[in-house]
Parts: sequence; structure tokens; C-alpha cells
Amino acid sequence: MVRPSQVIFMMFLSQAAASILLVCVLHALHRFYRRGYLREWTWAWWANAVALTGMAVAIVSLGDFPPDHPFRLATSALALTAGYAQLYWVLAGAYDVRREKHLPARARAWSLAACAALGAGLVLVSSSPAVSPGLRLFFRMGLQSLASFLCFGAAGVAVLLGCRSRRGWGRNMVAAAFFGYGLLSLSGFVSNLLFLAGRPVPQALSLASVEAILFLYLTGLGVVVWLLEEERQRAAATTQDLEQLAYYDALTGLPNREMLVERLWMALAQAKERGAHVGLVCLDLDRFKTINDSLGPSFGDVLLYSVAQRLRGATQTQDTVARLSGDQFAVLLSDREAPEDVQAGARSVVASFKAPFAIQGQELFVSCSAGVYTSPGGRSDPEELLKNSEMALEQARERGGGVLEAFAPAMNRRAHARFSVERDLRRALEGGELALHYQPVVGVASGEPVGVEALLRWSHPERGQIMPEEFLHVAEISGLMGAIDLWVLRTACAQAAAWRRDGMNGLRMAVNLSARAFQHPDLAARVQGVLEETGLEGRLLELEITESVAMKNPESSLKVLKELRRLGVGIAIDDFGTGYSSLSYLQGLPVTTLKIDQSFVRQLGQSAKSTAIASAVMLLAHSLDVRVVAEGVETEAQRAALMRQRCELMQGFLVSPAVPPAECQALLRSKPWGGEANAGEPH
Repeated sequence: MVRPSQVIFMMFLSQAAASILLVCVLHALHRFYRRGYLREWTWAWWANAVALTGMAVAIVSLGDFPPDHPFRLATSALALTAGYAQLYWVLAGAYDVRREKHLPARARAWSLAACAALGAGLVLVSSSPAVSPGLRLFFRMGLQSLASFLCFGAAGVAVLLGCRSRRGWGRNMVAAAFFGYGLLSLSGFVSNLLFLAGRPVPQALSLASVEAILFLYLTGLGVVVWLLEEERQRAAATTQDLEQLAYYDALTGLPNREMLVERLWMALAQAKERGAHVGLVCLDLDRFKTINDSLGPSFGDVLLYSVAQRLRGATQTQDTVARLSGDQFAVLLSDREAPEDVQAGARSVVASFKAPFAIQGQELFVSCSAGVYTSPGGRSDPEELLKNSEMALEQARERGGGVLEAFAPAMNRRAHARFSVERDLRRALEGGELALHYQPVVGVASGEPVGVEALLRWSHPERGQIMPEEFLHVAEISGLMGAIDLWVLRTACAQAAAWRRDGMNGLRMAVNLSARAFQHPDLAARVQGVLEETGLEGRLLELEITESVAMKNPESSLKVLKELRRLGVGIAIDDFGTGYSSLSYLQGLPVTTLKIDQSFVRQLGQSAKSTAIASAVMLLAHSLDVRVVAEGVETEAQRAALMRQRCELMQGFLVSPAVPPAECQALLRSKPWGGEANAGEPH
């Protein structure tokens, strides 16, 4: 017949085996997921397996050893210490779940030491022969069962509270298993009390092995489901993040271009059904680059975010505000009854910029340039809306900014013409269609040539000769100006060096610099490289910039001009008198030449004001020890007036128009001007 001790022995061993199986599951999951609570609970069920095995051995040895025998004491102390250590690790894992952080190392060490001391102490206290078997059992199992009930109940609550915002089936299963395990421990405590009181223990309280194994299985299954649910939630969050990145701007939270296109399709479809109108406003901030450069990128980011909020407040609920790129935004005006309503909405958007922006403790006034296009009845597509509103925006920029421009069909024709010029200009730059012509610069009185000015020409295979004013603006906005500037500089210097080798010494080569070329951070190094490449001396090169470019940023201009002067390169201020020069800044710039604009030269002898301006410029130049070149000289009367004003140099049709290199070389060698420059009509 099977004895009760054998049944209890098999019950404990079966629970220990189930605990080891749960340990294998938790350890495998911990190696893959690296969760702190998985590590703690792995140790908890290891401790549970040790405790159950120790209790099984102690039960079997009851009849073989007295209570105070060292073997029974060691076995009981090991089992009891492991049992309390299990409770510590269960709570440590629950703490990790609830707080999402581990217990400090010192707290871990002290807790495990307390478990060992508690287990050993209870065994020693209860090992005396004077202690009754019921009281000994209560000390060794009853108190541990009560502590298990409290700890597993607290762990279940921690698991539930730790996942209040995203609780799933897995965590609920783990919490239920902990509560169930705690109730089983409570039943063990009750059975110990009954045994201590000498009353019979119901079989349901004394044998709960099947239920314990069931709760162990439920714990393992719950952890697996819990982790799978976390994976699903993480995948959903990743998908949402990817969607946010794909369709929304990270800085402002506004829809980006892709999302705007989708909403344009929806707005156009609804407008077509209702006969309503849809408008699109494209806008960008005036002087944003200056603000960003002077106040810093972080300030610029705050400004962009503030602009986004301002635009949201200036639109209706059905409208969409999007950030296209950089400082460019778009506002979709949906479901308007008439074109006038679209225009009114666009004006409201632009008017929202009149109030200052409060950024980082300071007020900043920012204007915007905007273009609007209206689609009547939704008879458009997103591409047309974007294209036409951006064309209108480009027109607003060209007007100087701070304005709202409505799309007109003429803009489309200009855009096509501009695109055609840009396309042909790229081909011209690669195919050798660009060329330099040279206009002589001679002494006003002597007619002696002192230099030439290089002027760009484009020989189009279909349109013939194209002058710079017809294509340089396109080169600026299309990004081709940098390549053209470098080509002009290299070609002009090479030609000047070739003429010098042919015996034409002392001729200065004047080359115009665009605003983009002058603002290049390595301009001086680039010029030095071209001089070394072509073998031209720096003193024979003169770079021309307009006074507007020179005065745009005087401090920066002064630094660049000084670097150029160290190379021996001359500096000429072109079209002098038409810009906004500050004489206090001008006198500090290392300028070698002033060129009087031809608009003043043409009026010499006819307009007292123009004559006075020319005279004042020449007096200023002489006082600064700077050469003066009069541009656009066409008649002997103008030349005579210049002589009276003591102007040293001139260029213009009276001398010669800009001509190809070979023709210019012949002119320079023959010197047909002598002391009497050619009279007559301009060439």
C-alpha cells in the first residue's frame, strides 16, 4: 500500500520537474529577448525546483533521522532558503515589470542574504526536540506558504499595474497564474494551521500538485503570449513611425508633399462632385537663409515650427497645411464656393505674417512670398496645382518678395521659355557654343590701349547670337552660374596669357564676377588656381563686381577683396552710381578702378545732373587714388566732356564693340584710335 509520505514525495518531485521545464522556457526566452524580469523569474523557478526537491528529500527521511540530525537540518535549511529566495526573485521580476528598471546590486545582495538567514534561522528554531511536529511544520512550511501567498499576490498586482496602458492576454495570464499560485500557497498555510490545531486536513487542501503544475504551465504560456503581443505592438508602432516619416514632416508635424498630393486628389474629387473650387497656396519665407545663418539653425527650426502653427491658425478645418521642403510651405484651400473665396483665403494666409513671431525671447518680423492657383470645379490634378502655384511663387520672388501672386497663363509660357533656355544653356556649356568677345579699354586723351574687358556671348545654332542679359538670369536660378563663371575666368586668363606671349605686354584683362561667384567661400583660392594654371600674373587680371554686390555684406566683401589684392589682382566697381554705395565703406575697400555707368556718360553735356554726378565720381576717385573708366562712350562729344573732367580711361562703341579674340588682337596691335578716337555712329 502506498504511504502518504510517498504520495507527497511524488507530488513535490512532479512540481520540481514542472518548475525545471518552466526554467528552460524562461531561460530560452531571456536569451532571445533580454528582458530583466525573465532572468529574475528564471532564477525564481530554479529556486522553486531546489526547494521542492529539498522538501521531497526531507519528507522521505522523516523516519530515518531525528529532527536535529545534521542531514535533516541541512536539507530543510536548503529547501527553506530556496523557497524564500524564489519569493525574492518573483518580486524582483515584478519590480522590473512595474518600474521598468532592475533592483540595485546592493539591494539584491542584501535580499538574498536575508533569505538565507531566514531559512537557516527558522530551521534552527524549529529543530529542538521540544518543538511539536505541528509547530515545526508551521515554522518550516506554514510561514513560507503565507509569505508565498503575499508575494505572489503582490507580483500579480505589479504585473497588472505595469501594463495598464497596453495590457494583453499574455500579461493577464501571468497575473492570473501568480494569483492562483498565491491562493494555493494560502491553502497550504490553512492546512498547516489545521494540522497545528490538531484538526483533520481536507484532501483538497493537502494535495494541490495538479493545480500547481497547471499554474506553472499557465505562467510559461502567459510569458510566451506576452512577448508575442509585445512584438506585435512593436511592429505596429514601427509601422506607424514609418508612416509618420513617409507622410509627415519630422520638425513641424505637418503633412509632407506625398501626403499633400493624396489630400489634393481627395479635395479635387469632392470639388468635382459639388461644383466647388480648390486652391493651392505655395509660399516660402523671405530672408530665411539670412535668419538661419545669423541666428543659428536651432533658431531657424523654432521659426519654422512657429510658422506651421501660424498657418494652421489662419486656415479652416477642412484645409491642409503642408511643409514641402526647407522653408517652403503649401496650404490647400478646399471646398470654396467661388474663386474669390480662394483668393480671400490666400490673402488671409499671407496676412497672418504681419504679426511678429515671438521666438526665444525676442520678436521677429518675417514676411513671405506666395503664389496661388485656383482649380474651378476640381478640373485639375495635383501636379497641375503644384506646378502652377509654384510658378506663381517664383513670380512673387522675382518681384522682391512679401507679395501674393496669382497664377496667370503667361507665367506658363515664360516657364517653358526659361526651361528651353536652361536646357540649351547646359548643352552650350558642354558643346562649346559659349565664347568670349573682348572690348578694348583705352586712354581718353591718348587712345593708347591699356586693357580689355571679357564679355560673354552665346552662339545658338538656331537663334544665332544671344546676349548675356537674355540668359544669365536663367543661369543664376538653374545653378549653372558657378560653372559659367569658372569657364569665363579660365578662358579670359588663358587669352591674356597668350597675348602676353605674343608680345602684347601690360594689357589688363577685366572679368565680370557674378554675385554667386563673389560669394563663393574659396574665391581667392579658385582665382589663384586659375592664374597658376594659365601662367598669367595677378597684376594683369582685374575682377569687376557691381557696387550692390560689394555693399551687400561689407565686412565679408572686405575680407574677400583683401585676399584677392594679395594675389595682385585689381578690383573694379562696375556700373558705379546705379547702386547704393556707402562712401564710408567704399573708402575702406581695396578698389583699384571705378567704372562710371553708361547711363551717366550718355547724358554728358546734355544733363547738368549727369555731368555733376560724373564729375563728383571722378573727383572722389582721384582723391582715393583710383582709376576711372567711363563705360558706353559713343561720341566725340562725350569723349571731349570726359577729357574736361580729367577722366583717364574709356570703353564703348566709339572705340570698338566687343569683338572676337583675333579681331581684338588686330585692333590692339594697329591702334586705330591714336590720339583721335573714331567719330561717327556706333558700330
